[in-house]
Amino acid sequence: MEQVTFSNGRTETVYAVPMLLLTDLELQPQFQVGDEDTPETASEKLRLLAIAKEETAYLTAFQDVQVPKDWRFPAAAIRQGIQPPQNEEQRRLAYIRYGLLARPEDHSRAQLVMFALSEEEVSAALTTFRPERKKWDWRFWRRQAAPRSS
Repeated sequence: MEQVTFSNGRTETVYAVPMLLLTDLELQPQFQVGDEDTPETASEKLRLLAIAKEETAYLTAFQDVQVPKDWRFPAAAIRQGIQPPQNEEQRRLAYIRYGLLARPEDHSRAQLVMFALSEEEVSAALTTFRPERKKWDWRFWRRQAAPRSS
């Protein structure tokens, strides 16, 4: 567990999410894809599993979060067809998604703790996705832009 300060100024305790908790969800009967499932029902089960994993992770990681009394569900989300929360648990999830994790850096800070990652692991993962040097080398582009002689 770690105290994390978010871009909205709030500091919250974020807990690590046990990976077995998320993998155990896959074993639940309502998410099992069988031979009798059509591609559409299999796809729907996988979509519901992804939602269940996300909600479980957020509720586990942010178990102490209290929604401020003055927080309102974003009107823009309603205009896009996203339903406002119908109960307290849904309100907590909505606040976590749209209030605490409003910016990419908030999401990154939380995930470092949620999934027990270190800054070094994140940095190492990012270096894996760097483009080839040749594509970004100014000498390469200069050669490409040079007029060709006939």
